Amino acid sequence: MHGTMFVVKSNDYSDSNGNVITNVSFRQKDNIVVAFFVDTVKGMWLECYAHIGQHSMATVRYHNSCEKAKRSNYLPLLNELHYVGYKNIKVVLI
Repeated sequence: MHGTMFVVKSNDYSDSNGNVITNVSFRQKDNIVVAFFVDTVKGMWLECYAHIGQHSMATVRYHNSCEKAKRSNYLPLLNELHYVGYKNIKVVLI
């Protein structure tokens, strides 16, 4: 896991209509599901979102220490992201 980084192609940011796409990796640890915004990596940090605390920052190392969340586990958080204004979410499995 050491040295792991995310590489996102510039064309992943919008669809053919110019709508911004938000790439999200849903992961969980200790039954807490977190949405990681994988296009926001700055050094070893990236933005994330959880039910408690909402928007925050996390290390890439923390992201990698979490297991991939099952759809049934992350669906409530995905719905919350839609509710707070994220419209074009692409779930990525990294």
